[in-house]
Amino acid sequence: MPHIALIPLLIVITLTTGLLTIGGLKVDKVSDTKISNPQVSSSQIEGIKSDQTEPERVCKIISGLRFCFKKPISPIRTSFPAKPRPSPSSSPTTTPSSSPTSTPKPTSTPTSSPTATPNPQTGGPAAIGMTVESSNLSWWNERASSSDLIFGSIGLLKSVPSAKGNKVLFVDPNNPTSGMDTAKANGWIVTSNIEEVDVNYVISKEKEHYQLAKDRGLTFVFGPMGLQLKDHYADQDYALLKNTDIMVYQTQAFQEDSRTLGVSDSNSYVSAYSSKVRDLIGKIKPYIVQKKVWVQVSANPPRSRCINADRLIQYIDSISSGSNAADAVVIFVSPQYDSQCSEKRIDVAKKVVDHYR
Repeated sequence: MPHIALIPLLIVITLTTGLLTIGGLKVDKVSDTKISNPQVSSSQIEGIKSDQTEPERVCKIISGLRFCFKKPISPIRTSFPAKPRPSPSSSPTTTPSSSPTSTPKPTSTPTSSPTATPNPQTGGPAAIGMTVESSNLSWWNERASSSDLIFGSIGLLKSVPSAKGNKVLFVDPNNPTSGMDTAKANGWIVTSNIEEVDVNYVISKEKEHYQLAKDRGLTFVFGPMGLQLKDHYADQDYALLKNTDIMVYQTQAFQEDSRTLGVSDSNSYVSAYSSKVRDLIGKIKPYIVQKKVWVQVSANPPRSRCINADRLIQYIDSISSGSNAADAVVIFVSPQYDSQCSEKRIDVAKKVVDHYR
């Protein structure tokens, strides 16, 4: 990521030692009642970092809602140049699959998944990670431990060599080998986010990136769209889960949203969120290589752009300990919403970190 100013800030709070904008989105219920919100983008629904679109639109039914996107949608990344989608002749040859009506049996029985361990002092996450720029380096080093995580591009990670913790590199989805070679030379973890409505394409790219990482002895982290993961985790014999060491479950589509949570009382949002998130963690964790799930929440979710730190902490606390808890909690921050709020989104995220540290 050569232009640090373009990098959406990302904070990760993790329980282990060891991430997502599509314009012109319309969301329709599967009934005749249409909900149109011209301000909502794909990263606002799923929370990652791309705003490149083309005129043609495609629609996808995900969790009972129809999402219409302009295509092609470039894979999620920081500020890398877009690469055209493969032509039909080079597209994955697997037959497109739909979300199964019942969970198919795996080819082998997975071992049970470990239980996440909360921070004994705060009851929250045991370790913290974030995108650390030089302006935040002193603040970070006063809080971080050697087990914490720093996320960023090659340029950003190299600009903060004295930052405490392990470094996690966003690889260019269009040219992953260069970044992975750099990661290997520096002892970094690698992460890749590929957001496309075609789940077969997502699985194909994930397999490619995972194999490249394994060839280099790297730990690989993958983060597809959250609702896509929820509906398609069992496709192709759990392929989304079996081709990553650690899975990121993007949950910002549930935050403060009565439609996806299935409850109308805002006092019940957090408990409904916790139930839904833990339910999926329990289903997917046994099939993931390292049996770890990092849950992404947002400091600017679609239904509450100016959410405050206290509310965000409630969501994080609701999934940080006990059965099927998150092994990591990732806070997505997009500065583009700062002008709408009384408080910068990064400052909200930093308050959350301060609360746990």
